Order: sequence, then structure tokens, then C-alpha cells
Amino acid sequence: MSTKTAMQDVPAARLYFAYGSNLKTEQLEKRVGPVEPVALARLDDYKLVFNRRGSYRPGGVASIKPYKASTVYGVVFKLGEEAFSKLDEIEDPAAYERVPLTVTTEDGKPLRCQTYVAFPQGYFPPSPAYLDIIREGAREHGLPSDYVRALGRRQVLQEAA
Repeated sequence: MSTKTAMQDVPAARLYFAYGSNLKTEQLEKRVGPVEPVALARLDDYKLVFNRRGSYRPGGVASIKPYKASTVYGVVFKLGEEAFSKLDEIEDPAAYERVPLTVTTEDGKPLRCQTYVAFPQGYFPPSPAYLDIIREGAREHGLPSDYVRALGRRQVLQEAA
């Protein structure tokens, strides 16, 4: 997927950088309706963290935080205003804040968009099922194989015996 030149003209308010479970198109569309992936992208000097307890699933949920010499990969989706309103509700304003940021597309172009960052509570390993959703979304969009493998090596919540 390469950035469409026309995307440079789409306001940042319409572009969403997905890096967690919303990478999986099926999940995102269940939440907000049809979406259009427009670019693979990376967020340099950030890392993927699980620093908030899930409100409706066991374990931690994904967020990002600044971290030198690290990279978070994801997908930029074009969303309508109504879709962002739905995401604002789903991502829970008490848990996540929508923030603007600039990512770099796979063809090296900066792209202004928005994403959600959790209000941290600590460290909470994700459940295996939640991490699988993220990995499936990463594979679906062809994110770098090293990144997908690294996701698979993350510590996960141990199920109660």
C-alpha cells in the first residue's frame, strides 16, 4: 500500500493512525462502519506499551509512549467525522485521549493524523487473545515481519489455572 498523493490534501482530522487492536480492519469496521486504509506508517521514537487495564477484556490494552530509538508501526485509515465520534466513545475519554501526531509513510512522507493514547495506570500484560488481534491486523496489512515477530514475543497475561 503506498500513500495516495491525494492523501496529502485530506485534513488530519480525517486520518487515524491505528497501532493496536484497531489494526484489524474487521474489528475497526465493526466499531465505526466502513473504513479506508490509505498508508502503512511508522511512528519513530515511540514504543508500543500496555499501560492501562482493559475495561471490558482481561489484561492490558495498547497505547504508545515516547521512547528514543524505538518505532511503532501501524496503518493510517481515512475516517469520516461520524466514525471518529464513535471511536471517541469506544476508546472512552476517561481512558484514552485523541491526539494529533505526524507519522512517516512507507514511502518516506510525513503524514499528519490522529490517534488515541491511554492515560497510563501501570504495566498490564495483554491477554493472549488481545495480542493475537493486534498481530492479525499487523499481518493483514503487511507490517514489517520483524515487528510482527516482536509482537509475538511480548509478555502476555497468564490465564488462571
